[in-house]
Amino acid sequence: MDPAPNPPDASTVPSPSQASGQPHSKTDPPSARAEEKSNTPFWIALGSITFPGLIALMGTDEAGSIAALLLAPLGSLVAGVLLGVRLGKQPVHQILLSIALIPICLVACESLAAAGCSLGGFKMNFQ
Repeated sequence: MDPAPNPPDASTVPSPSQASGQPHSKTDPPSARAEEKSNTPFWIALGSITFPGLIALMGTDEAGSIAALLLAPLGSLVAGVLLGVRLGKQPVHQILLSIALIPICLVACESLAAAGCSLGGFKMNFQ
């Protein structure tokens, strides 16, 4: 007589969503779903905030104005969305955090660009 085969160990049995090759479902434990979170590093958001200020500091008059007027809003948009997606746990929270963080990042980015312009010697003539 052949011995009965051993049942598979519970740690080696994949969940139904893993066995089909699909992403984790709502029935999987939270630890399995936590791996799906955005892996975008915070330094990318920090770089997109500080980049216009650095360009304004080291650039010419044209580069300073381009950094303050074009790159700062673009950098704040990128940083706000990246931070909102990174910090939010649910899609609704990610959207609301992104909407709230974009103006905050815009103030920080424009402030750094203005500081870079003033330290770099660029002066805007409003006359």
